[in-house]
Amino acid sequence: MDKNLILEILQDWNSWKKNMETGKERSAYLTNCLRLLESNIVLALIGIRRAGKSYLMRQVAKSLIDGNTPPENILIVNFEDPRFTEFYSDLLPEIYETYLEFLKPSVKPYILLDEIHNVPGWERWVRTIHELSRAKIIISGSTSKILSSELSSILTGRHLDLYVYPLDFGEFLSFRNIRLNDQLDILAKKVEIKTLFREYMEWGGFPEVILS
Repeated sequence: MDKNLILEILQDWNSWKKNMETGKERSAYLTNCLRLLESNIVLALIGIRRAGKSYLMRQVAKSLIDGNTPPENILIVNFEDPRFTEFYSDLLPEIYETYLEFLKPSVKPYILLDEIHNVPGWERWVRTIHELSRAKIIISGSTSKILSSELSSILTGRHLDLYVYPLDFGEFLSFRNIRLNDQLDILAKKVEIKTLFREYMEWGGFPEVILS
């Protein structure tokens, strides 16, 4: 695959020259991700489609940048981008080489691989990069596809799964800007809470649906 095309696609998904859309922060998950990144493991975000894994990855990247990590030291790859679809063979090494050549990260980079299950043989590439200590890695994928992959056998003892679920009702209220600090708040907003609970039961807790 042409390196200039790879770079063009990557630039669309990264904050090298622009700010990216990160959605509404899910603070508990974000705190967990940042804490786990400090250890020597591959972090796997696993969950059903539209649970918020992609936005969580972007929130991790934004938090790292806000903490003074240079944007060029972070690589996000979205493997659901249709421009990648016909080039899956040898795609991971090509993306990695293109990133190093053009961005020239100054220290060990963070590599965030979104919907990685779309790429055949990804497990061995991730293990190699991890074992050579060339990057801190986060991967994401849908529950069924990640769990049916060779993740557990190839990355035994090298990865940790973090399950990402749709919003619970407390998060749902937060997304709707309802703050409940104590019992008095609950009583004062009882009618509004009941209305929102019916909406939550009807539409569920998918972040994109709630924010649309």
